[in-house]
Amino acid sequence: MPDFKLVSDYKPAGGQPQAIDALVRGVELGMEEQTMLGVTGAGKTFETWPEMQDNVIPFIGGEEEKSEQEPLKIWGAVENGQIVPAAAPSFTTQCIRVPVSDGHLAAVFVSFETKPTKDQILAAWEN
Repeated sequence: MPDFKLVSDYKPAGGQPQAIDALVRGVELGMEEQTMLGVTGAGKTFETWPEMQDNVIPFIGGEEEKSEQEPLKIWGAVENGQIVPAAAPSFTTQCIRVPVSDGHLAAVFVSFETKPTKDQILAAWEN
């Protein structure tokens, strides 16, 4: 993996420093894929918003838009040091925050120019 350096004026807060340390340890151990779980996109932590635990938060503004745009960044490219999102596929999301003990719970609807078969989707996930 090429060297990666993040430069930002943003200062991690709440439980973020510990989560970032865990991600760094994972990279040092050679883990190629990791997920940082939390109350993402809410601008909150469990320390400042404890009522989130074991609760359903039905709406947080901007979350649907973020969930529709982020995969396009992942599938995009880096050009001149900037992320250029992919143009397709299009996503429609409905985000309802439900705490789960491991991972994320999501309902995501995707539109393709040409609808793939189940076997094509499974093959893409395996690769």
